[in-house]
Amino acid sequence: MQKFLKRLALAGMLVTALGGCAGLGFSSGVDVSVEGANYTDDYLDFTIYSVSGKNLGIGGHVKKFSAGGTGGGECCSVIPKPGGTIRIKWKVGEDEVPHTKDIVVLGRVAENSRQHSHLIVRFFPQNEVEAEVVDKSLGPKNLRVDRLFLGIRQMRQKGE
Repeated sequence: MQKFLKRLALAGMLVTALGGCAGLGFSSGVDVSVEGANYTDDYLDFTIYSVSGKNLGIGGHVKKFSAGGTGGGECCSVIPKPGGTIRIKWKVGEDEVPHTKDIVVLGRVAENSRQHSHLIVRFFPQNEVEAEVVDKSLGPKNLRVDRLFLGIRQMRQKGE
């Protein structure tokens, strides 16, 4: 009997691990670490959620543009592939009330890719935000990677 219960518990853990994406409300996803790029004059704190409101456990603090404009760097979570929607909640400076926006994930991943990717969440003036899955392994050659991550304070506009 005890052997049966151990096998049942192991099977339950396996089903939970394999069904994680479905439990978040999307059938296929991409495994990402997250970094923030901030093009505003305020420090930010952000967290990423599924559109159903489940905290995906990634986000972070992001420095203001004049102080380097980067932050986050948390690993890892499964999010919807590009074209899917995530919810981002963030606080600006000392504000107590967070901003919330549902946004479509930009970028590209190979159709059957299970490779780890990077999600860059970009913050712009007037509470504009975007999120893009990028291949950071290409380094400076990948123009989708913000120059801020290379130590270059180069302004970027939403949609660029």
